[in-house]
Amino acid sequence: MFWIKKNNIINSGSGSLIRRPTSTVDEYVKPPRKPLKVLFLIAGILIIAIISWVGLGAYAAISKIITKNSDGSAPFLGFLGDIDANQLKGEGDGRINILFIGIGGKSHPGGLLADTIMVASIDPQNKKAAFLSIPRDLYVPIEGNGSGKINSAHSYGEMNIQKTGGGPIVMKKTVAKVLDMPIHYYIRADFDGFIKLIDALGGVTVDVEKAISDPFYPAENMKDYSPFYLKAGTQKLDGKTALKFARSRETTSDFDRAKRQQQILLAVKEKVLSAGILTNPKKITEIMKILGDHVRTDLQLWEMQRFVALLNDFDTSNIVMKVLDNSSDGPLVASSGEGGYYLTTKTGNFKQVQRIAHEIFSDPYLSKEKAKLEVLNATGEVGIAKEVQETLISYGYNVVKIDTNPEIFDRSVIYDYSNAKNPFTLEFLKKRFDASVKSQPKQSEGIDLTLIIGKDYLNN
Repeated sequence: MFWIKKNNIINSGSGSLIRRPTSTVDEYVKPPRKPLKVLFLIAGILIIAIISWVGLGAYAAISKIITKNSDGSAPFLGFLGDIDANQLKGEGDGRINILFIGIGGKSHPGGLLADTIMVASIDPQNKKAAFLSIPRDLYVPIEGNGSGKINSAHSYGEMNIQKTGGGPIVMKKTVAKVLDMPIHYYIRADFDGFIKLIDALGGVTVDVEKAISDPFYPAENMKDYSPFYLKAGTQKLDGKTALKFARSRETTSDFDRAKRQQQILLAVKEKVLSAGILTNPKKITEIMKILGDHVRTDLQLWEMQRFVALLNDFDTSNIVMKVLDNSSDGPLVASSGEGGYYLTTKTGNFKQVQRIAHEIFSDPYLSKEKAKLEVLNATGEVGIAKEVQETLISYGYNVVKIDTNPEIFDRSVIYDYSNAKNPFTLEFLKKRFDASVKSQPKQSEGIDLTLIIGKDYLNN
């Protein structure tokens, strides 16, 4: 991210760009971000929907889109029937987590940088979905390449593909560590793909609830401004206008922008489901070619088909959307240095970020058990039980009691008083704290599990 001087560009009235007199005081603004979340949602839906309709015969046509998944599939899609606790690696594996990556593409400066980073998480048990957007300027440890802005993780992976396996793989690993949860899949799309998809569909119709007036919408050269204005009312938008409709945020709030992106998504869904699209082989071929040129994913064909069946019963009106930001109650803070503008965490670590992620991406199996958990501090350091309690509660654990253990333990241990009736909670804790498990007689206090934190926790 960089800062640019406001060029005092205004519209002449005919849509052309003119430069107004320069102020005596230079004014610097942060330009609107180029990518948009809706691009990847549309791309993902189109991939899944088209494959579902065309069937297995489309496999050859989409071979460019699908890449190998080197990080492991979501257990929910990978297994048939009920899932055993041993099949899950840890918290978050009870959901289907998909990373959406937006890049500028070949025709844009810095086209390998991940301009948009968003995690979509599906809860198949409760049929819910949530989205978490990660700012591209967040300073993080990058898998295999020290630390830097998270948007550079993708470009590093692509420029060292023989070593890393590619940008999406590095991004998945980096985001997984930042959020402390598994990332099962990715969908990557570029900027040009959005316009082509909308145009291939013949445009989309949306209800513009209130007029948009954005004098600082960025021009294609990303140096000047191309003012964007749109009247209220029902409007049919082509690809470029739909892009501006979903991107503009100078004179409206992020909430309004998110709502407009949802409008575009629903409009695309309606257009794709129309008889004119589904019964037109030429149109389907055109769309698939666009996807092949601009979209990549490691969702495999059979997983997409299961995903389509899964989403049929979802209520899309109750979707949780969250953005990591630097607001007064947000977890991030803006900074600057030799590397320019960037964002860091207020706490100096990613615990608050991880708590936010786990609060909206709560593991359904953990929530269902609601095992009563006691946490005892056996490290010899004050405050560890409280620290662990706060983290576990944000992750969805039912911590009902904390205390100091009368003796110091070298390693963490879990006492199970429930006769293995809480297998998921027990397995998650065991893996998270690398703890041994010991069965114990039932306690009178009604505790199901006791987690004793040993000194090994301090070194982890």
